[in-house]
Amino acid sequence: MAGYVFEENTKEPIPYVNIYVKQTRRGTITDNKGYFMLKAEINDTLIFSCLGFDKKYVHINQEVIDNNEALIISLDTKIYEIQSVDIYALRKYKQLEYEIKSMKLKDDDIVHAQSNFPLRPVDVDYYDLVQSAPLSGFGVVISPITALYEACSKKGKENRKLAELKKQDNIQNLIEQKLGVENIMKIINEDEATTLDFIEWCDFHEDFLLNISAYDLATVIKYKYKVYKVHPSLRAR
Repeated sequence: MAGYVFEENTKEPIPYVNIYVKQTRRGTITDNKGYFMLKAEINDTLIFSCLGFDKKYVHINQEVIDNNEALIISLDTKIYEIQSVDIYALRKYKQLEYEIKSMKLKDDDIVHAQSNFPLRPVDVDYYDLVQSAPLSGFGVVISPITALYEACSKKGKENRKLAELKKQDNIQNLIEQKLGVENIMKIINEDEATTLDFIEWCDFHEDFLLNISAYDLATVIKYKYKVYKVHPSLRAR
């Protein structure tokens, strides 16, 4: 079962919508284009929920299965009425100052930094991709000066662009291994240039391509192409 989730009024796709089967609790979330894929059976009930939107229940019947098309789900915006909150300062500045000065911190700055920043910043994630050996561990993988240089310098931007191109090449190679561009051209009945633009628009994740079968990928591409044609405004995303 696959489909898309849109906002009721704007028709904009909604990313990160929680979707699960009520009977089995099996679930997934939508990607940044509102797309989802989830295994469901006849008489299952899919529950769609997302912060800021009303929850929606969709019953899977024989008609839905026989339709063999992507589910198009619309969620209504939910308005929250929140009572006013009064905030009072209960601690005086001198007490806060004393507590900070009395904190017992580890002598090793690197260990202390790792405990506070267990994840490497996204801005320097590309750094692994341009090194001969991937870095691993905590967020402190390079010095702050090096990180700033890599993030802001011309060379750093070129490295990030190179990493992005390598990632796109990996995705293209995976698609080529699963189906091949010529087969996709036949599926969507388009020329090679349009097909390559469409594949780039799909923005498939490498993990997704590694775990999906060729048959399921072909099905997903059919659904994606319908949205690509029906909603031209999404192509710029």
